[in-house]
Amino acid sequence: MRGYFRKTEESDILPISENLRASDLEEIRIAAGLPPHDCLMYGYKESDECNTIVLDGVPSAMFGITR
Repeated sequence: MRGYFRKTEESDILPISENLRASDLEEIRIAAGLPPHDCLMYGYKESDECNTIVLDGVPSAMFGITR
């Protein structure tokens, strides 16, 4: 498995939101009460910095910094 991270692109959100682990879905439900795609989009738009982890060429996770 080959991985790296880069600045998030809006097109990363759909594939990530469709492949979340059960624990990630539960965290989103508890913390935000939003559908996964909406929650990730909000994070993307509101973060001071937002990055995507890419594994074997597939956007797989997001992380970032927000206030």
